Amino acid sequence: RKNLNSLSVSRVDQLRNTHPEVASIIDRWIDPLAPWRSRSHDLSEFVRQFKRLPVQRRHNKAENSLALWLLDQGRKFRAGRLTELQITELKSIDVRVANKLIV
Repeated sequence: RKNLNSLSVSRVDQLRNTHPEVASIIDRWIDPLAPWRSRSHDLSEFVRQFKRLPVQRRHNKAENSLALWLLDQGRKFRAGRLTELQITELKSIDVRVANKLIV
């Protein structure tokens, strides 16, 4: 049985190019936090662009989704389920994000 580490870089690239979903799966194998990092980046961009935290709004699904993700990060923080790296990254986005983790 082969694992991803036993494949050559070119073979991994070939697999990644077969389908976007395969590429996503491979990316998660290589970096399990890749989806989390993507959402963290989305949050950072949102705060930078709108100068506020996302809120739950029925008419804006993207903002609603991001607000729920941030709420979930606060729950995970309080339960001790975020890594130090994740905590540091979230706190570095904005002081309001840091405060949201604690509440």
